Amino acid sequence: MPSNNCTANTPRRHQYAFSASAGTTYVNRVGASNFGLKTTKTYAKDTGNNGTLHSRDEDYVRDRTAIAGPIAFAPRASDMRWALPLILGTAFSTNTIKAGAQCPFFRVGHLDQVVDIVYNYVDCVTSKATFSSSDSAGGTLGLSWDIEAATSSQSASSGWPVMTLATQQPFVHAHSTVTVGGIVTRVKDISILIDNQLQVDQYFNSLTRGDFPSDGQTITLTHTSPFDAATDLAMTNLTAAVAATVVYTNGALSLTFNFPCLRYIATEPDVGARGSRVVNQYTWEACLVAGATATDSPLTITLDDTP
Repeated sequence: MPSNNCTANTPRRHQYAFSASAGTTYVNRVGASNFGLKTTKTYAKDTGNNGTLHSRDEDYVRDRTAIAGPIAFAPRASDMRWALPLILGTAFSTNTIKAGAQCPFFRVGHLDQVVDIVYNYVDCVTSKATFSSSDSAGGTLGLSWDIEAATSSQSASSGWPVMTLATQQPFVHAHSTVTVGGIVTRVKDISILIDNQLQVDQYFNSLTRGDFPSDGQTITLTHTSPFDAATDLAMTNLTAAVAATVVYTNGALSLTFNFPCLRYIATEPDVGARGSRVVNQYTWEACLVAGATATDSPLTITLDDTP
């Protein structure tokens, strides 16, 4: 039997933090609603016939280690200042940042106060990041962040630095504005996916991975909107690209996703049974504008995190 009821391991007893881009020290703490980043070790096994029904202890040898998993939290404006460089691979220029290559590594730390240990995930890189919000209850802007790491270690909890959580309120769906093709569009939900298309199976006769090359970057904007007007019908007959912006505000704070060139021809909507609303879901793919230069990007994000 446990010595008392407070020894049970529950999520409330855990803390999570990130380093800066190219950093090795934990400086940014988040209140994660889900933390699935973990180390998974595997065995290689000799499956040859040994004359018995069972495998022998000598048949097993340690094989490769994979370190990966999702982290979910509701980022505040100040969180975006350090998180976006880790996601996009680039740096802010004043208040704007553009999508780019995944070059700098970073670190993620996980403090388990029950078993008194810190899990350190080293040389991390962003596989995918999804910003999303909806009309559903608790409609905060959420970030679902899929991370790959090269190596991991465990260290004493005494080395966990003192960090504070962001004090700003989160962004919410009700304070968002979506403009597509110059038309302010009502949306039931919004999802912005940044997929760095990492190659995650590159071991090269090593127990762990040393890098995660990217074979491109796909950025999509998905939203579900009413199908009520001629402008909605026009989306099903597009012949050219459109531009779009998604803006979240919270008082003086704002976060703007700017897509200069989106490509998609929406399908005609399904019509459900009585009691349902006719809506259409749109999934736009961001691309470079015609005649783009080396400084252009399919996504530029502008952040005002000053109260």
